[in-house]
Amino acid sequence: MPKSLMISIVILMLNSSLGRQTVKIKNLQHGQSPVVSVRFVSAGKCLLSASFNGTLVLWDLQARKPLWRIDLDAGTRSEDGRTISEILDMDVSLDGATIAMAYNRSQVIGNTLKGQSEHRIGLLDARDGKELGTLTGHTALIGTIAFSPDGRFLASGSSDLTARLWNLQTREEVLSIKLRGLARKVIFSPNGELLAIGVLSNGPWRPVVELRVAQTGRLEREIEQGKANVSDIAFSPNGQQLAVATHDEAGSQVELWNLRTALREHSYIEKSDINSIAFSPRGNLLALGGVIHGEGVVALQSLKMETTAVAAKARAEVYNVSFSHDGNLLAAGTENGEIRLITTQLRR
Repeated sequence: MPKSLMISIVILMLNSSLGRQTVKIKNLQHGQSPVVSVRFVSAGKCLLSASFNGTLVLWDLQARKPLWRIDLDAGTRSEDGRTISEILDMDVSLDGATIAMAYNRSQVIGNTLKGQSEHRIGLLDARDGKELGTLTGHTALIGTIAFSPDGRFLASGSSDLTARLWNLQTREEVLSIKLRGLARKVIFSPNGELLAIGVLSNGPWRPVVELRVAQTGRLEREIEQGKANVSDIAFSPNGQQLAVATHDEAGSQVELWNLRTALREHSYIEKSDINSIAFSPRGNLLALGGVIHGEGVVALQSLKMETTAVAAKARAEVYNVSFSHDGNLLAAGTENGEIRLITTQLRR
């Protein structure tokens, strides 16, 4: 097995205010570049990881070995030049059949970039990683993508100040939404009716989360944020709450908004810089992934008890966290290419 796919295992025992908690941690090594997105597939039996260096790996979690590995630039290298692809985000349809990845592709001749980079969304078959098609239209970095719950549409957000909606059957753009700033995150509500867009400040105004009707793009509500930058947003499984993580030089703040009353229910101040948040399938836990004092950290916030415990630490900044479908596993992708697989058992 290549060194980039070496696997190590670590076990951490933790007692916390969440209750007596056993945390088992297994590490997968995707490569040396940042893992920008991790997603569970096949009812949690497999994990898909996407790296900034243009590679994707589908892992068999029981065997702890890759089922397949794809390099977007494989086969492009020649004496004259090559392509360089950088993956910025990845998502998997709810049925686990289709992979979408947002990436940039540049052409290199010798040591010189030729022309402008292309901004693409690639669609792949999750069974074998074979390409199904490509969506083009954005004119700048595509930093975020998300499947609709029924798998018929894909939302994308870009630094070209637009969020777009794509029909995956026709592979056509069906909606373009003009934003006031850079799109940091797009997600669908669990019922697919709403589209939430985290927008970074592009001027003196505060960053906002826009709630829009997914079918038409009509703006329903803006949720203004106190911190300077939107890091991540997430709907609760029942669709009644929206979690928003923002940050500035002083640290991060995670807010829980009640979407029925339009009121903020809770606000948690974190000393660490939070990059990614995710609700557990039952909606009782919120996972937080980020960095504090140069060390990667994954924390679990109990929404019922309003307490936080560090579930794991990593040697590098945590970029993305994701729960398995049953909530028994939490995956965290890190800056140094490591993936932390965390199994927790809580006894209250």
